[in-house]
Amino acid sequence: MHLAYAQQHTVLSPEANHLDLMPYAEYYFDKSKQQTLEQIIKLNHKFLPFTEKTLTPWSPSTWVKTSVKNESLQELTWYLQIDILWAPQFKIFSVSDGQSKQLPVLDSNSSFADRPVQERMLIIPVTLKAGEQLTLYLHYSSVFDIQSLELFSHTALAHYLTDNSLFNGMVFGALLCCFSIVAMQMLIRPSRSSAYLLFFILFGILWLADMSGYTYQYLWLSYDNVYPQLPAVAVLMTLIFYFLFIAHTLRLKRNTPNLYRAYLTLVSSALAIVAISPVIDPVPLVLLLAPFAATLSLATIYLALKHQLPLARLYSCNLLFHVGFVNILFVIKLNHVNFPLHVHSFTIPKIGFVLEVIMFAVILAYREHLMSRQQQTSLQQQLESSRQLARMKEEKNRLLAESQQRILDYASHTHDMAQPIATLKMAVKSINKQENAQLFEHIDNTINYTQNLFTSIINTAKGDYQEIVSHIRLQQLFNDLYLRHQPLAAKEQVILKFVPSSLKVFGSYYILARIFDNLITNAIRYAGKGKVVIGVRRREKALEIQVLDNGPGIACSALEKINQPFEQLDKTRLQQQGFGLGMYSVKELCNKEGYRLDIFSKQGKGSCFSIILPLVDREE
Repeated sequence: MHLAYAQQHTVLSPEANHLDLMPYAEYYFDKSKQQTLEQIIKLNHKFLPFTEKTLTPWSPSTWVKTSVKNESLQELTWYLQIDILWAPQFKIFSVSDGQSKQLPVLDSNSSFADRPVQERMLIIPVTLKAGEQLTLYLHYSSVFDIQSLELFSHTALAHYLTDNSLFNGMVFGALLCCFSIVAMQMLIRPSRSSAYLLFFILFGILWLADMSGYTYQYLWLSYDNVYPQLPAVAVLMTLIFYFLFIAHTLRLKRNTPNLYRAYLTLVSSALAIVAISPVIDPVPLVLLLAPFAATLSLATIYLALKHQLPLARLYSCNLLFHVGFVNILFVIKLNHVNFPLHVHSFTIPKIGFVLEVIMFAVILAYREHLMSRQQQTSLQQQLESSRQLARMKEEKNRLLAESQQRILDYASHTHDMAQPIATLKMAVKSINKQENAQLFEHIDNTINYTQNLFTSIINTAKGDYQEIVSHIRLQQLFNDLYLRHQPLAAKEQVILKFVPSSLKVFGSYYILARIFDNLITNAIRYAGKGKVVIGVRRREKALEIQVLDNGPGIACSALEKINQPFEQLDKTRLQQQGFGLGMYSVKELCNKEGYRLDIFSKQGKGSCFSIILPLVDREE
């Protein structure tokens, strides 16, 4: 027995405006749920101090009693204000001088109009005669306990309701302001994060409005129509969009797939509870889901900070508001722990939710800032890339112009060189053709060949020239090559030999002539009083024309070097005989015509230069 509490009562006086009855209230659990008021009065000795009561969801039928005494000389009417959520049954009895009286009864069939005072909070008028001592017995069955038990005078009640409405107006005004800002941002730049945050705020407003009694006041629905489905669904939908916003903002699907799957599991479970809420009481399921949601939030903070995800620190600050106000301070207040300041239990989650929404808006704004900065950086990179491409294109055009100018200069020089060749041809015609027939034919062929080379160079510089292709008798090509190179071979004391061939190839005569002119000239110059042999070998779908010499050969390290322009193997000995462009010209002409150039050489044994021509079936 708690005799100290049994003798205590709250004294009412005309000068008092507000009295807190909770310090003198006592409670008793009616596990049978069938005891009457008379039976409960006989069990007064089993009542325990209400301030020692802990939070116990799904508590059995509860009786709460408290005593008040009017010590004034006049009748007083006070208003008992009770904070309680989701009560399917609520009865109040008053006992005075052994006489009991039942005040208005609220049950599952009651509507807002049945309340004795038409306010969103549950307010019961209590009238006491002069000197009367009244004991109030509250009997209720609810998921949660009553959170406040206070008496107000008429004037104090008016001020209290005004202040409470002002506070709620500030809360909902701040939430609607955040909602409007996010909505405008979404209109400017639509995103899923903005949509999730809008729904999070919307269902949060619905949850807080129900907590404050507005839905019950303005919807005029009975308990069966409103509770417990509406608050539970509002809480679940708020939770769903809370986790969807976090998952999308932190990009968990890409950064932490396992955590993202846990989020999907939680969201799916919440949606399933919403779906079955019309037929099954959702409150127990919501309470079972809450620890999993809290654990998931803590895991998110740990992994986000560990992997250094974007916005992880801001989300950590947001979790402090969520855990601090909703999970810690609110639960502490529900356990009837006295705060330094007089704060109602339902005020705490309202402040926490507003701070959380503001923090989410900051996170969203900062995320948009980061995305905007990334876009600016990307645009700057693209702009710089465009500038680099423009500079490269400008440099390319400059090099092409310089190359074209060099070609034109080369063509101009070639044109000037053609003039004396034409004069020389006219002078040759004065030679007695009958006496020097072979010499005349050789000189005439050489001049014609040189003129054709000059014509080809000039036409190539014009950019629209195409070589004339036809079937070429290799023996005729060999004969012309022999006539042009035999004098040089004789001078260098080199035996020049062509293996006879009756084969034909299809291509440009002057291209082939230029290729083998360079190869044979080089072979003669490097043969060193040896032998140079030119012949044809059949290959699969190809012909291979070889130029072989038994000169000193070429070192492996020099094979790549000879294909470079203006490079010579023996510059001292040959600087007066060439320019180092022969092999480079051969390589470029082969690439142009699609021929393959192979070089085989062995020092001290000689070299073999092969041109492989693909066979093409054509009519003669």
